Amino acid sequence: TCNAIKAKNIDIYAVSYSSEADVSNLQSCSSGQKYYFSASTFTISDVYKAIQHSIVSSTVRLTQ
Repeated sequence: TCNAIKAKNIDIYAVSYSSEADVSNLQSCSSGQKYYFSASTFTISDVYKAIQHSIVSSTVRLTQ
């Protein structure tokens, strides 16, 4: 389930792009407000770019 995945510190991104999408379920399954996106055919590319930026920003760590 979503909660079991989130309990393992795995981020869940959810994207809805249909008027028939179960938005409530997608929002509750996502890892929070910044992990849920509502898109259209016109904005889907921007949504995936935002997700890409979020993933890259949060996973790149410099160590010595």
